[in-house]
Amino acid sequence: MSSFNGSNDPKLVYVRIKRKNQTYFVFCNPSSDTSLYLKQQVSAALQHNQDSDAEEKVPPQDMRILLTNGGELDDSKPLGENVKNENELHVVFSKGGVWEQVDITSLEDSLQNPPVVPVPTPQSMMQD
Repeated sequence: MSSFNGSNDPKLVYVRIKRKNQTYFVFCNPSSDTSLYLKQQVSAALQHNQDSDAEEKVPPQDMRILLTNGGELDDSKPLGENVKNENELHVVFSKGGVWEQVDITSLEDSLQNPPVVPVPTPQSMMQD
């Protein structure tokens, strides 16, 4: 398993693993690490997050790691060519045997269709 030691190891890449409004940054070695390793890192991050409630403590076996194209990574195979530096992956959790839904939107799609957020005006702020 990879561990980040601050060196510029050319084998290590970092990936962003997204779930809802959370993003986990994980260093990994695609030639030897598996999606199980990524799940373990996400699970460890959840356990260390003091803002997270008890039901957010999810074991790796209750997670799926998905590629942006929707494909699922196999726990037993090295990440290999599926994962490159700065890739974005997605994680979904199973709760009570039911997998949560995931909305996979690429960065390009987000930039082409940004969400519309109303900006308060001084007048609307005074009305509150």
